[in-house]
Amino acid sequence: MLHAAGRLPPPPITATNCIDEKFRFLHDQKTLDPYLIAVGSSVTWRNLNFAALDSSTRQRLRPVNAAPCYLDIEETGQLTRFMVDRYDNVRTVLTVVAMRDFQQCTGDRFFSRGLLSGYLDRTVPSALIYLRNFRPKNFLKDVLHIRGMRDGSDIQNPLVMDPYGSGPLRIAEPDPRHDVVIDPQCFRQLADLAGWLHHRHIRMVVVTMPDMPAWIDRYDPGAVRSNAWRSQLRYLADQGAFKLLDGNRYRHDPRFVDPAHFHWSETAGFTRWLSQKGAFAPTALAMHE
Repeated sequence: MLHAAGRLPPPPITATNCIDEKFRFLHDQKTLDPYLIAVGSSVTWRNLNFAALDSSTRQRLRPVNAAPCYLDIEETGQLTRFMVDRYDNVRTVLTVVAMRDFQQCTGDRFFSRGLLSGYLDRTVPSALIYLRNFRPKNFLKDVLHIRGMRDGSDIQNPLVMDPYGSGPLRIAEPDPRHDVVIDPQCFRQLADLAGWLHHRHIRMVVVTMPDMPAWIDRYDPGAVRSNAWRSQLRYLADQGAFKLLDGNRYRHDPRFVDPAHFHWSETAGFTRWLSQKGAFAPTALAMHE
């Protein structure tokens, strides 16, 4: 009955709707064979628009935006390893990051690989997952709101997915949100992931979000901490860990929703800029731009 009414939440692999909805998206794709996967937090999910690329590039990349929400760098590594183990032809991993992705890297596992594999392979029935991970409060809350999230009428928390898995944000009023504190362990986790991908002969591309001026003015005057964060990423890129594209070189005054997300109208231009800078090139270019 809930399914027929459009109110059935996704199977609760994690019991976090924006993560489980991305797993539902992957489950519903019958023939995924990506050359490029995008993995990360909602900074990756919300800010890429692969439809803006020309058709020959899309055909070559077969891109999938597998990023859900809320992931820190260590959790991004967990999901990346799962995706690379699952899809044999991945040759590029792309992640878009903001400072908030580096706030805490605890090493906690946020999903069961076996359960997610069974769900995607259709060897574990969805009904079993609902029973196994049933959380009444979360479930009832999602029943009330999931339809509006999926059709985009809930503009604050949309779960709309485009054909590649990206999720638009169209909130008109920008919000600088809150301050962040960096956990140095996250840089080590990012380097470990890059090393793991290198041994798999997979290219990693890391893209930083541009500074939102309102956030800088409120929390980081002079961009001292932002510059230090970017410098640490440049250091890792110079060691050969990954290709780095600094979003501060994208363009002046892009349209933000908050410090971690563009308005959807900005994502096409941002994605084309990434293409121009070699993010989707078949061979590695200079390690940072």
